[in-house]
Amino acid sequence: MKLTTQIVFLLVLILILTNCKDDALNRTKVKYHFGNTIYDCTGYYKKGNLVKVLCFNNDSVKVIEHKYALESDSNSLSAYYDNGELKEEGFFLRNSQVGVWKIYYQNGSLKEYRFYKLNNAADSTTLIYNKQYDIEGNLISCYLPLQIRKDSLPKILRKDSTYKLYVDLEYSEFDSVNSTCILDPFPFSSLGADTSAFYGRSLYYEFTPIKTGKDSISGTYFEMNANHKYKDEKTIAEYPFKLVYEVE
Repeated sequence: MKLTTQIVFLLVLILILTNCKDDALNRTKVKYHFGNTIYDCTGYYKKGNLVKVLCFNNDSVKVIEHKYALESDSNSLSAYYDNGELKEEGFFLRNSQVGVWKIYYQNGSLKEYRFYKLNNAADSTTLIYNKQYDIEGNLISCYLPLQIRKDSLPKILRKDSTYKLYVDLEYSEFDSVNSTCILDPFPFSSLGADTSAFYGRSLYYEFTPIKTGKDSISGTYFEMNANHKYKDEKTIAEYPFKLVYEVE
């Protein structure tokens, strides 16, 4: 009985050691290209698959950590300044940046926010949302994915008929958004200069063309974080829009 117990214990120990060996990471030196620089780094492999790349500077400070998911095509990247502060973070889908990417100043404040949308072709993405800040947190430039729902309007509009103009923000970094639009004056429709505010990423106006021919509606859209009780003017993003239409 005692001998049987010892044999079972040895078998269990062998199985544990075998599994530990399977889960062990093998390290090898690799060249890693990031930005315009090629780094000498260490690649970590599990069962022959690359799972992580770590790069250090001459002072042994981590400057890059790139993690790869074995069971998907998605992987994450974190880049660091020489002082160890986070410089950049985001995700890749195969070889394309995807989803949210953030770039930071060396003091830790946000420098740039990007969102890459996955295209219908799964191998490519498109940058559709971008904000850049100065070191004090003031928004200095932005690109917003504004869309006018042209499918809600006929190809040719009719004079003295009333239509709805929908303006949608396709994506926002904020979970809750207050949308505001300031319209330019329109002498050839019932829609004059106006300001409207809506909760959410969509808003609309009603307008009635009063003149035949080509005309347009234009204005400025403002994106605000609805979770801020007091609107922080330095982070409010504004972006122009324009709809050109024809009336008969």
